[in-house]
Amino acid sequence: MDRLRQIAKWFSAALAVVVLLLGAAVVGFDLWLARSPDLAPRLVARVEALTGLSFSYDSLTARLGFYGPELVFTNASITLKGQRSAVVSARSGRVGLDLWRALRTLHPSSVRVILDGARLYAFLTDKGIELRGGPMSDDDTHIPLDQVPIGHVRIEDSTVTVRDLRTVDPPWKVDRVAIDLERDPRMIRLAGQVRLPDTLASRVSAELELEGDLKVPTALHWTSHLELKKASLAGWTALLPRWTVPLSGRGDLSTVVEGHGALVDHVSAALALKDVAGPEVQGVPAPRFPTLAGEVTVDRDGRGWRAQGSGIQIDPGHDPWRRGEFEFRFSPGASDGGIFRLRSSSVHLDALGALASLLPEGRARDMGLALAPRGRLTGVDIAATHAQDGAWRLNGGAQFAEVGFGAFEAIPGITGLSGSIAGAGGRASGEVHGNGMTVDLARAIREPIPVEHLQSNFEITSKPEGWRIALSETSLATLGARAEGGVVLMLPSDPQTPSDIALDFRFGGLKAVNATRYLPGRKLPPRTMDWLDHAFLAGRVGEGRAVLSGDLKQFPFRDGGGLFRITFGFEHLRLHFHDEFGDLEELSGDAEFKNSGFTARARQGRAHGIAIRQAVAGMADFKEAELTADARVEGDVRDALAYLQGSLVGPKLGPLFMKLGGRGAMAGDLKLVLPFAHFADRLVAVDARIDRAQVKLPGLDEPARDVTGALSIHNRDVSAPRITATVLGGPAKVAVKTLAGKGGERTLTVSGEGRILGDHVQAALGIDYGTWISGGADWTLSARFPRVEWQPPAERLPVDAPPGTHPTVHEVESRWGAGSVQVQSTLQGFALGFPAPLNKPAETARPLRAEVTIDFPVDDTTPVPPGMKRDANRPLGMLLRTQFGRDSAAFEWRAHDEEFPLTRGIVHFGPTPALLREGSGIWVDGRLPDYDLSAWLRVRLKEKPGSALAGLLAGSQLQVDHFSIFGFRFPDVSLALGAGEEAWRVAVEGPAARGTIVVPYDLRGASPLTLDMERLLVGEHSEAGTASPDDETDPRQLPPITVKVRNLEVQKRRFGTLEASLSKVADGLRLERAVVHGNSFEATAKGSWTAGPQGQASALNFVFDSTDMQDTLNAWGFQQTLTGKRAHASGTLGWPGNLDLGLFSRATGNVKIEVEQGQVLGVNPGAGRVLGLLSIAALPRRLTLDFSDLTDRGFAFDRIRGDFDFKGGNAYTQNLVLKGPAAEIGIVGRTGLLARDYDQTAKITGHVGGPIAAAGALAAGPAIGAALLLFSSVFKEPLGGIARGYYRITGSWDKPAVERIGANEAREVTGKAPAASPSEPAADSTVEVPTATVPAPAPASEEPTEPRH
Repeated sequence: MDRLRQIAKWFSAALAVVVLLLGAAVVGFDLWLARSPDLAPRLVARVEALTGLSFSYDSLTARLGFYGPELVFTNASITLKGQRSAVVSARSGRVGLDLWRALRTLHPSSVRVILDGARLYAFLTDKGIELRGGPMSDDDTHIPLDQVPIGHVRIEDSTVTVRDLRTVDPPWKVDRVAIDLERDPRMIRLAGQVRLPDTLASRVSAELELEGDLKVPTALHWTSHLELKKASLAGWTALLPRWTVPLSGRGDLSTVVEGHGALVDHVSAALALKDVAGPEVQGVPAPRFPTLAGEVTVDRDGRGWRAQGSGIQIDPGHDPWRRGEFEFRFSPGASDGGIFRLRSSSVHLDALGALASLLPEGRARDMGLALAPRGRLTGVDIAATHAQDGAWRLNGGAQFAEVGFGAFEAIPGITGLSGSIAGAGGRASGEVHGNGMTVDLARAIREPIPVEHLQSNFEITSKPEGWRIALSETSLATLGARAEGGVVLMLPSDPQTPSDIALDFRFGGLKAVNATRYLPGRKLPPRTMDWLDHAFLAGRVGEGRAVLSGDLKQFPFRDGGGLFRITFGFEHLRLHFHDEFGDLEELSGDAEFKNSGFTARARQGRAHGIAIRQAVAGMADFKEAELTADARVEGDVRDALAYLQGSLVGPKLGPLFMKLGGRGAMAGDLKLVLPFAHFADRLVAVDARIDRAQVKLPGLDEPARDVTGALSIHNRDVSAPRITATVLGGPAKVAVKTLAGKGGERTLTVSGEGRILGDHVQAALGIDYGTWISGGADWTLSARFPRVEWQPPAERLPVDAPPGTHPTVHEVESRWGAGSVQVQSTLQGFALGFPAPLNKPAETARPLRAEVTIDFPVDDTTPVPPGMKRDANRPLGMLLRTQFGRDSAAFEWRAHDEEFPLTRGIVHFGPTPALLREGSGIWVDGRLPDYDLSAWLRVRLKEKPGSALAGLLAGSQLQVDHFSIFGFRFPDVSLALGAGEEAWRVAVEGPAARGTIVVPYDLRGASPLTLDMERLLVGEHSEAGTASPDDETDPRQLPPITVKVRNLEVQKRRFGTLEASLSKVADGLRLERAVVHGNSFEATAKGSWTAGPQGQASALNFVFDSTDMQDTLNAWGFQQTLTGKRAHASGTLGWPGNLDLGLFSRATGNVKIEVEQGQVLGVNPGAGRVLGLLSIAALPRRLTLDFSDLTDRGFAFDRIRGDFDFKGGNAYTQNLVLKGPAAEIGIVGRTGLLARDYDQTAKITGHVGGPIAAAGALAAGPAIGAALLLFSSVFKEPLGGIARGYYRITGSWDKPAVERIGANEAREVTGKAPAASPSEPAADSTVEVPTATVPAPAPASEEPTEPRH
């Protein structure tokens, strides 16, 4: 203890001495400096010599410090000798000799440098990290390790600015940096510590130690440490943009790396991170890791490596991997050639795969993201030894469940794979299975294949020449299909040796729509796959076999070297051959894909109703993408036309072909060549035979029948050397061919001849009811349809077009020119029963020439040949010009909204040609010698939808020399027709007629036909009619009628005004009211005109009144034979037929007449002509009373009254009586209205004591015989006076025979109408027509018999 106290005293004394000496040295050094002003510069020079550095400063002082002499400076810069840029600059600092280090290291040049507030600039370049003296310096500041000054360099409270020259990112700064650099002769130690803001980390420390001969860097042993505490990964993401790091998270990280020279011997890393979130990369959602921790060490093990992991915790939010561990060894170059070994109790692939998005940009990250491994490995203990002979020895095994990974480059993707593997020696085997899997062969097949079930055994064998991988007893089910077979894959060790595959599978139950999913779509041309993708629409693939052998690099083995072959049958296949052709359906046959092509043979099928009996289709080489097909077809013409019209062929053959229709037997051959790359060079050829078919021709309702012949279509060319048919009832033959011209012009020509029958022509014209055209006539036809074809130039390729790109070759364009069709006929043999001017006997020739010009449609999309000017837009049009004798017509049609309406036309009667007018509608003009309107009204046309004449007729201006209607003729009539909103207005002007007729467009509608005539002078009725099969106009086809005539004359008889109204009923017309009004008379009537199964019938009720019979008869054109203060007549009549002036000859019914206080003027004597008191024969001609043949001086009467019954063309009376002051006359019997004859008996009585003048008149001469005539008892009206005698009147109206008869003979004349016969039509039920009845005759008194004259 004492010894220790003594040593302590001595040590304290020595220490005091040292302190005193040091204090004295410091004082002495300061005195020395004060007396030696050049000492500081010499000391600077000494330090520069020792360190190899150059110093510049603002101020400098020297002093003796704790470690030895030192210099204190401000605003100093330090550079390497020979360079201009400073290595570092500092706010202040000290530099001097480190005597203590010199004593310890025995190196007298040890220095000590301390910098405060230093500014360092580090630049990241492609060569590494460079230190520069300022932000713009470009000097290389590399310092060899052995030239680093011996001593200690400390940098305190400094700023480091880092700039990445490889990017345009702004520089970033780190403040409060502390760095220590210590150099001994055989060691360099660099340690640094940075206190960072919380946005980066709480602290970062780093240390690097180099030991050994600093002149030989490859012999150095080195160790590095890096530690971050509470690091914020989000801050580092913004700080280091060149490195893709997690976007967020916080924790500790540390690494240790040891090595020697350029070799690494040991690497260890530990991390403990929380709430780590990575970025979204390539569409993969941003991964999130609640926990990411573990320790990993990698050590050099001889010539190999050993990697160990422990405490692995990777939690991606699902299926976390906790407390994971693994060991991996690799020993190359050992006596056995090397070994790989991996051991782990469990590996969670999902967790490992999630880390890929945290890798920096590059191939590793791309591969990790693409593979995205998932599933779990358990019991992993696998060793692979590489023997010296090049083979591998596999030992150990593993189990795997629900393993999957995506496709990447040559690696196929798979999901849901489970199984096991075990190996021993050079062989490994196992089994795989899975349900609900997918397989992605990205390099060959375009889409992943879903696999419902997979079961297979596998074997992996390694030999010196390479690997052999075999799948056997493989069965799988996918998309409803099943397959069994195996695969052997040989992977040679020599990269120059081709690999080889041998695959053989049998399959069945595949749906056709899924077939192309199994083809190597990425190995086939895009155009080929595009066709295959859209081709198979429905159907099933039967049993098949797939074989693949050879080097896959040579697939599809176009030049040999392997075999790719798939054969299968197909049933009920629906094939989409091309967008421009209809689908093929119900195909059955066999198909073969062999190497670079395929062939399909169909035994049966159909296309749009056409039966396919046999067909062969295919591609010789997928690369050429040229599809060919040959088929034998048969079916109906209707289906064949529809198929062609719906294909690309139809529109090319023109609009007229697109309007053809038909039905009947057809058989033929179809050949297609469709080069997808140059589709314009396609071939479509059809050779068909038509047998007794019907073809619907444009413009004709009746189809051509019995069409027989051969037809060929070669692309756009059509030919048919001889086609026979029945057209419009007669035989016809037609020839079609296409002629080639200059400059790409091709002309379709049609020639033909035949005979047509009249009844078919009449039906085609839409004429109903009757026979207007009969017989037959020959015709000839010639047509030309020119078309221009040209090849548009190919498009130029853009400058940046990829290699191998071909310019687009456009479709061959074509344009139809104006077509023409000419039809000629003499019409000899045709009998035309139309009214004039279209009437003609059969033996007379009347040449007809019709020429049709067809304008094919032109619009903004219509192609135009080079050098030709585009026409104005126009739709499909047709112009028809006809010449019929001296008359002509022209009509134009233009297509509109899928319709083909008649737009304008003209019919001209006369020798000058018809010229179309501007505007729409049909015009009729010219001059006609004769025109019978009522006859033309009986020519009824079938009205087609949308073809009503109302919408077509624009107007007419006709001059008619003789205009007829209902048998009445009007001379020199001008007809001007104009179209209104709902009706035509016809202005009539002529000497016999003037006014307006309004005819509604819809004759069956509610609008009336109106006659508003200022003047209507009706002439004599003509009995001659048109040679028509039916003279009657159907009242059901007529509209309501309103008539107003202000000056009406009928056969020069003045009737004054006429107003009439006829309404429409279900079976015809009803006369609501008709009024005829003159100066002295008025007549009113009601009636009907109907039609039914028994024919037409009319009925009439009328009332007539006159206040001056003489004036009335004068107005009606009769001589003054009768006067009367009042006249009255009424009647009810019914008759078959229409309303006309001949009604009395057919009427059934009764008429009553009465005339009061008048006189029969100018009556001639002679009782033999007494019938003239009331001429029955004149009744149908205005009921004329003519007594001029009874007396020349007149006969006064008080009243004339009588009833008449009409029946069977006769008028019967039993009570016609004339009562006067001198005598009374009674008449009974029949007047024949059709036969124009008499069968009557007259009785005359005189009054005793009557006026002398009358008695004298009766007593004179032959009048005495008439006074003795007595009526029989059949006369129901009693006559006053003494009976004088009876007379029988017979004979014709013009020459009646009057014969005196006895009383007994008089009784034979009854005057009663006979009963109706069953065949006699009844009166119309619309108006009640009572039947006239005659009461039974009263008993006659005995009277004396007079002698006969």
